[in-house]
Amino acid sequence: MDNLNSKIFFVSFWNPTPENPGKGIFIHEQAIVLSQTFQNFYFIEVNIGTNGNKIFEITSELNSFGKGHRLKITISSLFWKIIYQIPKFSEVIIWNEINKHKLQGNIHIIHANVVFPGGVVCLGLAKKAKARLIISEHWSKVNLKIRNPYWGYQIKKTYNSAETVICVSDWLKHLIQEISPQANISIIPNIVSTEYFYPKTSSKASNEYCFCCVATWELPKRLDLIIASLKEFAMESDKKIILNIVGEGSQLKQVDEDDLFNNFLVKKLGYLNKVTLGEILRSSDYFIHASNIETFSIVVAEALSCGLPVIASSVGALPQIINIDNGILCNNTIKDWINGVRTIVSNKYNKRTICENSKIYSPDNFVKQISNLY
Repeated sequence: MDNLNSKIFFVSFWNPTPENPGKGIFIHEQAIVLSQTFQNFYFIEVNIGTNGNKIFEITSELNSFGKGHRLKITISSLFWKIIYQIPKFSEVIIWNEINKHKLQGNIHIIHANVVFPGGVVCLGLAKKAKARLIISEHWSKVNLKIRNPYWGYQIKKTYNSAETVICVSDWLKHLIQEISPQANISIIPNIVSTEYFYPKTSSKASNEYCFCCVATWELPKRLDLIIASLKEFAMESDKKIILNIVGEGSQLKQVDEDDLFNNFLVKKLGYLNKVTLGEILRSSDYFIHASNIETFSIVVAEALSCGLPVIASSVGALPQIINIDNGILCNNTIKDWINGVRTIVSNKYNKRTICENSKIYSPDNFVKQISNLY
């Protein structure tokens, strides 16, 4: 940093909503940690959506956030999808709100989250502010967006213009390199809070296996594989099988308790705060995560930080997180998942070792790596 008065703008278009309280929560957690580390840190939270029948409305408020500040900008419009798809609109609006709150001076770093629309918008903001541009990429579907020639050009230009593109996994790094070979890429995993996610040594009932899964239950998540494999396992097991399902989504409709065996209990817990989620994880024996694609999976990292062995799909970044010492990887077939469940319950794992090896996701490690870039 050049001096103590230099501002850092940390920008996110992915933010929790009442319908999806988990959306972008990992970005907010990063922002909190960074606000406690750097002076003049500003979290620019941008929300684009509808609010009644309003044709167009912009509101913004500046308040405290951690030890820093948050400028919350809300763009409400019946035509919100058009606004979202044309980043120049957001760039002009955000810059006007920055000026309205007299924050435009001495901006040193603009740190965008997700290249579209955030990174594209922030490239324009960085030029206006004559600031350094850093992008954190979390988006596994960016390769679909670049199929459009115009947006493909804008995304490649943005990656190449950034001082650094931060990827949360080596898998995502390779994806970005295929899109923009010239981009300067660093790998920094997401944060797992050590305040909420830590191991607990407790005696468990020897007559049961308790599994936990966490997600917004829509594709690409695969609750069907989880239910089918545990249901089959329950048929052959003389123990009670418990599945704690955390989160909401349309896939929960397929869980029919009446069709389950007496020794298979499914608990739908809905969305949980971090405190309660940590408690549920520590009360479980295994974490189970099925998906068609994963950029990183913060819930898997949280489970590992609680010392839980994980059974997960062998997709995306998960093979870089799960290994023989902390879990099992499965191909997304019923047969492979059933075998995976059999294997994980028969293996022996050291919870303390799993937790120790998960410190790469700690806030301290995250801050250290971001500080080197800043």
